[in-house]
Amino acid sequence: MSNTNIFSDPIPGREALIASRDSLILSASGWRKVFAADGDEESTSRKISAADALLISFIGRTFFGFLTGSGTGGRPVIALGTDSRPTGRTVSEILCRALLAFGADVRPLSIVAAPEIMAYVRAAADIDAFAYVTASHNPIGHNGFKFGLSDGSVIGGEGSARLIGEFMAGCEIWDIGEIVRTVSGVTAESVARITARSPEYKADAAAGYASFSLRVLADSADPAVRAALLRRLTPTTSAAGIGIVADMNGSARALSIDGEFLGSLGAEIEVINGKAGEIAHRIVPEGISLEPCR
Repeated sequence: MSNTNIFSDPIPGREALIASRDSLILSASGWRKVFAADGDEESTSRKISAADALLISFIGRTFFGFLTGSGTGGRPVIALGTDSRPTGRTVSEILCRALLAFGADVRPLSIVAAPEIMAYVRAAADIDAFAYVTASHNPIGHNGFKFGLSDGSVIGGEGSARLIGEFMAGCEIWDIGEIVRTVSGVTAESVARITARSPEYKADAAAGYASFSLRVLADSADPAVRAALLRRLTPTTSAAGIGIVADMNGSARALSIDGEFLGSLGAEIEVINGKAGEIAHRIVPEGISLEPCR
């Protein structure tokens, strides 16, 4: 990612920024819109528009300001991940750069399942928040954001309303030129240095997610209780010959703990559409989307 490929020349103006902002659906469960540059919600294009690149920079500025105003201190630590949508890498790279530019310490996990990054943040004492690039079950040309705090949950209620309000106002009043200069000042080398650690962060997230899953399964944080449960469960499951077909549909779950975790419980796992990014059918898990697995 170079210094020159984020913003176009000329830089989009206020009118284009507001138009991009107003196409966002904003709610506590997430922010989303069609990010594919061609405007097609079923598009597999990886490109986004110049106005949307500017919008993402404003979103990064908003989230950083929200966190520093919420008592995290001057340099919040933010875990950043994305699902496997075509625009995911582009959107997350720009957001990463913006968060770095305004002073955050970013831990990029690259492609990661939503509950995995949430479990990672919940388990890590030194992480203040997370930003997750996703549009959930909406069509492939969409993308968006989920924002959460150190407890691993998405920001809701009054916090969500305040975050949305600060973003809406910021798009009206913050200086576009200043934000462009600030974000453009982050070098490709500095981004490369932190993204080089993504596999390390991702491994920690997977371990944290597996631990959290075992805690839920055993209804206990006690390692001895968990171990006792596995000693009973695993041979019983294996003897029963339980098999599970998992249609990952090219999602971030293809890189998560599913196969290894379920296999450790004694089940036989067969994964289909298991390469992240190769989305084989509609993302919504109903109707015809269930046919390959059936």
